Amino acid sequence: MKPFAKAIVVALIQATLVCSLGAKLLHDRSTRPRAWFKTERFDPNLPIRGRYLSLQLEVKDPLSPEEIEK
Repeated sequence: MKPFAKAIVVALIQATLVCSLGAKLLHDRSTRPRAWFKTERFDPNLPIRGRYLSLQLEVKDPLSPEEIEK
């Protein structure tokens, strides 16, 4: 195989990989549920001791609990 042909094959393989990742992204965005979470840092101890942090989530969902269970 000539070097130019090898380069074309490698370029096609790379383009196929990139296109497949893009197709997977589009498929996931159309089929997977979307959720946004607002997080805020919270230090249960003194402000000086920032080693131990916990995250608290604030979730707002436009659907009622009955609609979510369906």
